[in-house]
Amino acid sequence: MKNTIIKTNLFRVSYKRQDGSSQLKVLAKIGYMSGKKFNELKRFEVTIRDEFNNIYLVTDSQYEKLKSEPPTTERLKLFNIETKIKKILVDKISEGVDFTVDDINNKLYDIQKEEALDSEVTSWNKFLNTISFSEEENSFQSDEIKRIEKAIEEKISEQGEITDEEIDNIKDSISIEIQIEKDKKLTQSLTLDERYAQGKFDKNNLIEVFGYCWSKNPKNNDPFIADSYQSLIFHLADYILNGDLVSNSVNKFNLKWVEEFLKFKVKKGYPLIHFKGYSPFNIFEKKKSFTNASREYFKIASFQKIVKMLKHYINILQTVGLIPQTAVNTNHINASDFLSRSLNRDSYTKIEFTLEYEEIEQLLTASFKDPKMQLATDMYIIQMFAGGLRPSELYSGNLRFENTYVGFYRSKSKKISKNPILIEVKDVLKRYPEGLPEFLNISTYREQLKEVAKHFKWNRIISEPNTRINSKKNVIEYKLHEVFAPFTARKTFINYLANLGLADELIIQFTGHTDVKILKYYKNRLNLEQKKQVIQKLIKDFNK
Repeated sequence: MKNTIIKTNLFRVSYKRQDGSSQLKVLAKIGYMSGKKFNELKRFEVTIRDEFNNIYLVTDSQYEKLKSEPPTTERLKLFNIETKIKKILVDKISEGVDFTVDDINNKLYDIQKEEALDSEVTSWNKFLNTISFSEEENSFQSDEIKRIEKAIEEKISEQGEITDEEIDNIKDSISIEIQIEKDKKLTQSLTLDERYAQGKFDKNNLIEVFGYCWSKNPKNNDPFIADSYQSLIFHLADYILNGDLVSNSVNKFNLKWVEEFLKFKVKKGYPLIHFKGYSPFNIFEKKKSFTNASREYFKIASFQKIVKMLKHYINILQTVGLIPQTAVNTNHINASDFLSRSLNRDSYTKIEFTLEYEEIEQLLTASFKDPKMQLATDMYIIQMFAGGLRPSELYSGNLRFENTYVGFYRSKSKKISKNPILIEVKDVLKRYPEGLPEFLNISTYREQLKEVAKHFKWNRIISEPNTRINSKKNVIEYKLHEVFAPFTARKTFINYLANLGLADELIIQFTGHTDVKILKYYKNRLNLEQKKQVIQKLIKDFNK
């Protein structure tokens, strides 16, 4: 004990708060002298607090003032605190038991509280303009001290002694590590919009930069791109992970990069995987799924949409300055440049993906023990006979049944539609005297409709021209139960009304279309049932 030497000095932690202030601490070293050299055995970074348990913070100018000559009143107070810390250490060493920095901090706080130097504390607080750290910040500081102590102990164990310069290097290194971890934790707690608004993304990471288009446009508070355009991130990540040494750097992004991306998509298609909840910040965590997935060729219309999305993203990013204007001229990006002239480029709207009269009757008379299958059937009947609702309109929350009509919001025209409640819908409502139950979510709805179709053994073959790139088949065939889905309700209703002989001008009153010309995409050619009715009518008229 008699050869033990205790040294103290005031220092600031390297971490700075947003206001530029840093925490003041006292570095206490315990060691012994060997000749003129001080050999350190242990050190403690002691937190300085007032009797109210407030941590002391100083700005650069305040810290310089503390070091000025002659010593300021505030600096003399700190000398007094250093003396108290030395006294605490002497007492702890005399007790002959192990102690930690927490023991020193607690004892110092007790002493200061007992002394109750209120006026001095008030003066000090006014001078330093202190602000208490949060529990989370204190946690980081405690971790920093422990890691510094451990690193110093390891260094001493490794080489027998340690210099002040090495200690400072360790402190700086660990402080930087702690700050990086803290920033990362803070960033991960932010929403996507908050991250982009605060610039918390890598501006040279191509995926994170393209993801900026998912965030809200500050001019109108709407996302820069529609939800249906978010899938471009999926396809870009696919190319980066499965392409040939593809760069994810914005600095490498140019017209050549775009051309190679589109050629890859034409040649390789896309992976048959579906992710929920992915974002530009975590999509590369799905690397294994991307690289192991089987693949499918694009249909021409889907590839054309990829090109359209890509150009839209690039234009936005160039407007906000995240991609240089000189990197790519989107006028030079055309889907047709990457597609063979021999491909079937006609656009089909799956007119055959509609139910025939007998199949509609099966739905209307269905009675399932499985509540999910029954609810899915009833949802489809409502979706169809309430006015050919799009799936988004069924789920909008604006579907309302009154005594004589059903009202809902048309997502495309942005208008309210009202249709009479047809007998088919009335029969569904009667099954739920307490009101309609909560609808199945869209994924479950799709799954249950396929179960319904399998139950009815809907194996009718539906054929359509093959517009898949690189496919050797001219025709694609499906069984009805494979493709029966919510999107068919609207097409089925339009053809149902057409088969009843309703004029196009009246059909659009039920379906909410703004122009009869649009119906050509739904009924521009006769389906099998319509052809049958035409022939039967001709024969009947001929035999009169």
